[in-house]
Amino acid sequence: MRNNFVDLGCTPYFIGPVLFMTYREKEPIFLGRIDTDKNSISSPTGLKSSGFRFNNSPITSNNGNDAVANLIPASKENCNKIHVSGTNIDALSSALSNTQNNYNFVGNYVCDSNGNCGRAIGAMQFMSSNPDVRKIIVSKAGGQEFLSKLDSGEQITGEEMTQYFSPSEQQTLIDSQTNNLLSTASQQIDPITGKAFTGERLIERAAQIQFAGTNITIDSQAINPNDAKTVKEYGEKTKTKYKQNLQSMNCL
Repeated sequence: MRNNFVDLGCTPYFIGPVLFMTYREKEPIFLGRIDTDKNSISSPTGLKSSGFRFNNSPITSNNGNDAVANLIPASKENCNKIHVSGTNIDALSSALSNTQNNYNFVGNYVCDSNGNCGRAIGAMQFMSSNPDVRKIIVSKAGGQEFLSKLDSGEQITGEEMTQYFSPSEQQTLIDSQTNNLLSTASQQIDPITGKAFTGERLIERAAQIQFAGTNITIDSQAINPNDAKTVKEYGEKTKTKYKQNLQSMNCL
């Protein structure tokens, strides 16, 4: 003690803190006066990561294409893109891809009873043996080597998948395949009505064909090895998603 004061050591300065206000955990904290002439509110940007990494992306054979832009699927909300059956192409193609909801999906290497082998890949789970898929992949530098890895059953990373078969390329192919699926399904007979598939049943059947092949039994209870749902359940889920898409697109 010096002159009735607490000895603070050699420094002549008081080292705080000075108690101003007390707060409990999670209570609001006073930060000062808000200037009403200025925008003092900090808001989140709302931006989210795309989940795709653009470094080391392969270069396509068409030098005019933007490799980065090709990784981003275009927004699809065209109420006028209608199949001859009356089905909205954008709503159904989105339902078919969103049911899987994974553009970088790579399934196991499998063979069917006819000896056709390959792996289900991408949002719509196209088979790697699909000529259209292979044409897209081989058009890129390193594409042939990537196909060899797919064909031999080697491990494929999600980054490799979206580099060689990008989301936008998948979506373009999905649109084309959606038209083909509807045309094929509309020529088959619905056992419930005894007539050709139409309306919601056409959507279910098109999804079943996409999920398990043209010759799959209608409303089959078989389970796809790459998915926990039965063929019938997949068709029903796609139909529900299709109706939701129509509503969100304001096409009803």
